Amino acid sequence: MKIINSLRGGLLLTSACSVLAACSGSGEVSNNGSAGSVTVGSGGSGGGSGSTNTQLSFIPEGFTCPVGTTGGTITSGTTDIQACLISEGTIISDLTLPGTSGNKPVGYILNGSVFVGQNPINNAGALSATLTIEPGAILMGLNGEDALIVSPGSKIEAVGNEFLPIIMTSASDAADGNVSDGLVNGSAIAKGEWGGLVINGLAPINDCLNAGATPGAVNCNKAGEGNAGLFGGNDPKDDSGQLSYVRVQYAGFRFNGEDELNGIAFQGVGDETVVDHIHVHNGNDDGVEFFGGTVDASYVVVTGADDDSIDWTDGWLGDLQFAVVVQDDASADRGIEADNRGNEINVGDAQGLRSKPNVANFTFVGSSAAEASPQDGIKLRAGTDGVLANGIVVGFGLGDGLDYDDDVDYDDNGTVDDVSGATPEVFSLFVAENGAPFDSDGGVLFNAASSGNVSGSMSPLTGVFTSGPVSGVTPTDISTEPNNTGTTNDITFANYIGAFDPATEDASDNWMTGWVLPTALLGAEVPGCPTGTFTSSEAVPAGRFENNICVLPNEIASNLTLTRGNLYTFSGSVFVGQDLGPDEANPIAGRASATLTIEPGVTVYGAEGEDAIIVTRGSKLEAAGAQDAPIIFTSLSDINGTVTKDAKGEWGGLVINGRAPINDCLVASATPGTIGCEKAGEGNSGLFGGDKADDDSGELAYVQVRYAGFRFNGEDELNGIAFQGVGNGTDVNYIQVHNGNDDGVEFFGGTVDAKYVIVTGADDDSIDWTDGWQGSLQYALVVQDDFSADRGIEGDNRGNDINVGDAQNLRTFPTVSNFTFFGSGAAAASPQDGIKLRAGTDGILLNGIVVGFGLGDGIDYDADVDYDDNGTVDDVSDETPELFSIYEAENGSSTDSDGATIFTGANGNVSGTQANLNGFIPNSTLQADVTATDVTTLTFPAFADNSADIDTTTFIGAFDPATETNDDNWTTGWSFNVSTSLSNVGKVD
Repeated sequence: MKIINSLRGGLLLTSACSVLAACSGSGEVSNNGSAGSVTVGSGGSGGGSGSTNTQLSFIPEGFTCPVGTTGGTITSGTTDIQACLISEGTIISDLTLPGTSGNKPVGYILNGSVFVGQNPINNAGALSATLTIEPGAILMGLNGEDALIVSPGSKIEAVGNEFLPIIMTSASDAADGNVSDGLVNGSAIAKGEWGGLVINGLAPINDCLNAGATPGAVNCNKAGEGNAGLFGGNDPKDDSGQLSYVRVQYAGFRFNGEDELNGIAFQGVGDETVVDHIHVHNGNDDGVEFFGGTVDASYVVVTGADDDSIDWTDGWLGDLQFAVVVQDDASADRGIEADNRGNEINVGDAQGLRSKPNVANFTFVGSSAAEASPQDGIKLRAGTDGVLANGIVVGFGLGDGLDYDDDVDYDDNGTVDDVSGATPEVFSLFVAENGAPFDSDGGVLFNAASSGNVSGSMSPLTGVFTSGPVSGVTPTDISTEPNNTGTTNDITFANYIGAFDPATEDASDNWMTGWVLPTALLGAEVPGCPTGTFTSSEAVPAGRFENNICVLPNEIASNLTLTRGNLYTFSGSVFVGQDLGPDEANPIAGRASATLTIEPGVTVYGAEGEDAIIVTRGSKLEAAGAQDAPIIFTSLSDINGTVTKDAKGEWGGLVINGRAPINDCLVASATPGTIGCEKAGEGNSGLFGGDKADDDSGELAYVQVRYAGFRFNGEDELNGIAFQGVGNGTDVNYIQVHNGNDDGVEFFGGTVDAKYVIVTGADDDSIDWTDGWQGSLQYALVVQDDFSADRGIEGDNRGNDINVGDAQNLRTFPTVSNFTFFGSGAAAASPQDGIKLRAGTDGILLNGIVVGFGLGDGIDYDADVDYDDNGTVDDVSDETPELFSIYEAENGSSTDSDGATIFTGANGNVSGTQANLNGFIPNSTLQADVTATDVTTLTFPAFADNSADIDTTTFIGAFDPATETNDDNWTTGWSFNVSTSLSNVGKVD
């Protein structure tokens, strides 16, 4: 039995696990995911090896293209783009496209039109598939007619987030390395560069290809434009998956005047499909078009559409709420164009399938007199029904705010043709600065009794935002309006008009912030460097998301927020605040504190090995990331994509200094735990210590620290994260230190608690404590470096001063629970110990797993030691560390001789013969062998009772096997190259 070498084999290199297949029009194609050379010319002077073109890679270092794709190169203009190619044809089994690897986006190229699943309408026995696209992924189309098409019965699960949207664009847009600058080859008006996104469903439509079919019947199908396949059926609850936080850029293609691909086409899509937060920019035809179906959509942005921004037809019965439209200057037609089925104004009426959506809270901005021909804000053709409420329509300078075709005599016999007694209704609509507020028929709707519509003389907007409620307009609640199916709609009443709540949203913070292309919006704030930093002349490295590189000052003397949308760097150590001293009640006069706030998704990188970010006493670091948008501290080479998997010590790391008690005093006469007991941090990181156990230095949550640590000499070293005299008012949850040059995380005294801690690839100890730390640590994962790391834990009181602090109840006493430590087995260059407890440290460790320290001890303990060799033990304490419910296996030895005295079966500890691990998760055999200890049953000294800070668990190790798996656990989403590789680590042969 052995543990697979986790460092070289899996944990620190991302791998994809999906097993997928694709087929082209000529049959099934087997793709092995290898990064071979596949070159597709798309302009320019060729590509592939030997090219003099600019080289741009969207395959991050160490990433393997998922099975079902093939790593290769295409050429766009003078740029060779390396990405994962998805071959033209049909995806016939589930395919997952990872979005990022590390902090780099992964790129995928549609090498021709790609269908997700086979179409069951005209293909008996068709195979369905689900295409899952993860946050941050970039999909690129090569040519105008190439589209991504989801077949009926199949699904697309494209779920991004506000920090990492999924971007679908053209290869030529990606060729300049920035898909968020609003430019393609320097042009802001590029359109039709690829086909776009088409989703086909089985929901009812009213336009039947078969003339004998009844609208809404299973055989009422229609052929989508652009050879997109058949759609339509009899299932209003059809589910085609989810689109959330998705941008579609420069899409749409016109084969001819009647056959056109749009930005996104929803063709017979059912209302179990989830659509929210979508942005279509610079589509060559319509932005978003609904061809029948019942799908709802919310938080929709359409900018720069060449035809209509929002279009519906074929009996659409869905709802749309919170929509922003910014019209193209020259060629676009309308904000909304709506009909039932062209001139067939009665089709579907008998079956309740006349178009009848509910639309609420929209802001439409036209291009005023700059347009080449009249544009209408809203064009409602004869035949459509529906309710529109709480909208703003301004700036359609040559057209109408509302244009409506009332009952029309299409056959010129003097009789109106619309058999329906219903007409669209419009409530609480504000129109201004249009060629006319409405046409003659539109005036009937606009001026209807109790409509609450207002025609103003000037726009209340700055860009697309209002500065407050729009004067004279009272919002209307249409949440009780039924759909044509008789069911309640999905509109929620928002007590304002327009797309944004003026009480809570503005240009700097609204539901579009972070994921929408800001350059496409009027009045939106394009992220710039925040005040307190300055803009670097260096360009953002190709393939990243940010707009600017912002340089931090070496001293932050007032509050500073690092906003997302920028990269941040520094040269020379950065001190947050000026050290106010150990006494909160009497701070050092003339010095200033500061709070450095870092928004989720921000990356900060250091330039040199000895440069660190140091938080001084009295100041705070508020670095609260999110599971889907961690905050990353890393190195220049990582940003540039040149970092190697063994890189370490590329910048100094993160140091937090606090005023909590320590037991190692710079002044020999000082008493441990008092304001007179201070210590100088290593690496010139300043003083720490004091007497405030609940000192608050801010928060770390969902934070990665990569390639940090620096050794000035053997006694002066910076770590990944150093908690120096940090108090338990500081919140520490979900942190990872990767490839630190010294220790991963070290606690120098203090009382801070931490949960959900990962240390991978530390060059020395993964977790270290000293100086009287009396905090707690729960849920910790350690994977040791192959060659140089020493220990999973190294714990002492104060080096050889094993009694220091004892008289003041400041002997080191942490509580550590639920940990999983992996050594590197026989690959270690020298003995590694899982846990090394030096004489002097006290504390309680429970519910842990320690495996694979092949040349060292699972538990190494220095009991009372005669340091001065006088035959008398030196430790005056009558306490020793206690270990409960710890499982060790596959170590060089289970314990050393002293470790055996505390690793006893009486406390539920077990020495096994093999790890019994499936990935990182303990299996049922191991759980049966080791009974978890309830922390509340243990005895703590009054000065260090951490039991209240530890969750009571019924399992050992860092993961709960009842609720967590290798693919879904507390490391998922935010950690660096962990979640995709758990299944490769810790398995037993």
